[in-house]
Amino acid sequence: MLRHMPTLIAAAQSGNWLPDYSTAAVTQLWGDVTDPGHVFNAQAIDWGFNLTEPQCTKALAYFLGAEGDESLSGHRCAAFVRALYRAAGLSNHTDLQSLENVKPGTLILEAEKVVDRGRVDLALEWKDKERVNQASDRRLILIECKFNHHVTEDQLLIYRKHADRHAKGVPRALFLIVDQMTSQTARELRRSCNKEWIPLTWRALIRRLEIELMALGLPADQDFVRLRRTIWNMCTSRSL
Repeated sequence: MLRHMPTLIAAAQSGNWLPDYSTAAVTQLWGDVTDPGHVFNAQAIDWGFNLTEPQCTKALAYFLGAEGDESLSGHRCAAFVRALYRAAGLSNHTDLQSLENVKPGTLILEAEKVVDRGRVDLALEWKDKERVNQASDRRLILIECKFNHHVTEDQLLIYRKHADRHAKGVPRALFLIVDQMTSQTARELRRSCNKEWIPLTWRALIRRLEIELMALGLPADQDFVRLRRTIWNMCTSRSL
């Protein structure tokens, strides 16, 4: 399907579908590929080299932060969290809509957050206005990202222990995004201390994120679209 995507996009844009073919199948999987703000209609950033992991995650945090626009940032971050869960196959998870109830002024998004002996790529923290009378109204999501590399020994354990110490009793989720699942990463995820980490691929995330962002009905930020296309192109064909 990836090989034929350019043809499918051209057919969608011209309305040249077979009479008995429904566009719903493509839309459900990829979103509206006829939209100018869709990732498949953008050109990747081409500077003669691939972006590094920190460059990708800092750029992603920049666009999710929406330059300090609290309302837009809240919408983008909520779409991003929904995409994380759904791309990981957790479409019915109870925390899926948790960022919809963010208490104004409490959403904190950090890239390269210092965590003990390392830095976790992305951290999201906020207060849930629906949980004000419960034990904790704070929420936490830690996200570790990998491009063309595997998880090193004890890396995930260090980040999880940080979450244990600094967000004790706080509802949280730990996500690992990879371009492909290496044997080393798979071994680390099988360790009992890493069972809490939820793995998914970058292409699965980008594919789902297109659907979530378009559902917001907001004007597309073409620079953000180009970043997502660049990340898509950096992944391997085994990353879907």
